[in-house]
Amino acid sequence: PDLCLRFRNMKSIMLCFATAMLTIGPSVCQPPADVKGWGKIGWGMTVQEAKAAYGSQAENSTVVPGPSFIAIDRLTIPGITIGSAKATASIQTKRESDKISSVAIQVGGETDTSAVRARNFDETKKLLIEKYGQPKTEDRKPDNGYMRSTVLWMFPSTSITLRQVESQRFDIGYVSITYEAIDKKALDVL
Repeated sequence: PDLCLRFRNMKSIMLCFATAMLTIGPSVCQPPADVKGWGKIGWGMTVQEAKAAYGSQAENSTVVPGPSFIAIDRLTIPGITIGSAKATASIQTKRESDKISSVAIQVGGETDTSAVRARNFDETKKLLIEKYGQPKTEDRKPDNGYMRSTVLWMFPSTSITLRQVESQRFDIGYVSITYEAIDKKALDVL
């Protein structure tokens, strides 16, 4: 008799736990319906607003844009940690604009080996999937002496692209993430 009572109590506890997981689980695990920027940055913020949002973390960029640059680095946020890798974010605007439209993040350092870059890519991809859900597309292909891996997430306001580029002959490459505002005016024309 005592065993039957324990079994009924255990069954009630399990049923209660299963109901809670079905009720709470989906809301906790759902990727966001939209992504409207990165970190404290919202698309359309001015460079000054971003500088105020990040305070002393944000530094003026030292990158001198070339004539073919579409996006221009305006602010840099060094010392970010993504998983076990150090990263640097570059807050960008389009030419002739003060409104932020993208953030490019360099994951790891210039002296990283291909093995470290591969680890950084895999770890970053896992973290992005945890945060944003499964990617829309994933591609890996050779291109002109390089192996290019690209993973893409799409939201109504933002595309997120994770890239790893590796030389097939030398131990050089990089891992990056780009958060980019979707140009809704251009979409209306298409």
